Amino acid sequence: MNVFENGAFGLRMQKRPDPKDPSGKRRVKIPETEIRQRVLEMLEVVSLKGFENRKPDALSGGQQQRVAIARALVNDPVMILADEATGNLDTRTSFEILTLFQKLHREGRTIVFVTHNPEIAEFCSRNIVLRDGRIVEDVQNTQVRSAKEVLDSLPQDSGQ
Repeated sequence: MNVFENGAFGLRMQKRPDPKDPSGKRRVKIPETEIRQRVLEMLEVVSLKGFENRKPDALSGGQQQRVAIARALVNDPVMILADEATGNLDTRTSFEILTLFQKLHREGRTIVFVTHNPEIAEFCSRNIVLRDGRIVEDVQNTQVRSAKEVLDSLPQDSGQ
């Protein structure tokens, strides 16, 4: 399965109410032209335009992470659950992902970002700390740091 097929898979499995059926009971598949448009648009949002035909083994860890984010975004969710989205990524790629999430949040999406990295909290507007399944802290962050500013300060090649 290549990058495009990965993004399109969930949409191809969905059915939605048929606009021609006034009862709303009949369901139809999403047209392939719409699927193509939505997937390509989301690949562009996550900076993967031109990667549509690549296989997963030809992508970096950060690119694979962005494919997963694009796959989630094609459904236009109001909430994104991101569990350890930066966990195994290098510093630069982590800040690329954080920058994208901050942009999506500014556009009105709710991002639930689960992490074991307390430094990530500086880039989030609300921080809830759990210990043994219980909330031990729930704090509004009024001084959210800009992931884009940090990203812009990093060298282009994080291996330098």
